Amino acid sequence: MLTYDELMSEIEKDSRIDRTDLEGEIIKSPVLLAKYLGYHRQYKTALIRGESIMNQKIRDAAMYYDGKAEPHAYREKPFNLTLTNQPMRDKFLDGDEGCCTYKESLDNTEILRSMCEEMIGMLKYRPTHIQTVLAIRQFESGA
Repeated sequence: MLTYDELMSEIEKDSRIDRTDLEGEIIKSPVLLAKYLGYHRQYKTALIRGESIMNQKIRDAAMYYDGKAEPHAYREKPFNLTLTNQPMRDKFLDGDEGCCTYKESLDNTEILRSMCEEMIGMLKYRPTHIQTVLAIRQFESGA
């Protein structure tokens, strides 16, 4: 999958319309649409898988904070508090480093998926934009 910078670079490159080769641009539109549909699918698949992993991480962290995790987990990372209520446990879960890091990764993947979705929307109207350029050329030439 592409990083944010790589995807932005692709979007900037593919958003340009070459006014000297409008016929080529019309032909290129479905190819670009397929490209971004593929990217969108990759990010969506990663989000679906990532959400499953996130749920597992939350479950494991909840077991840890409830004192029900495997003993080796406490040897590696001692936890000497007794959480007496759900809101207190939720605060620890919200602040769990592993969960927060993974949530941030999921949020970034969602941003990339959203960027692809926006590009797909823009590509749907690309032929209309090219038609507008042609109409302006016709008007300027007096035809």
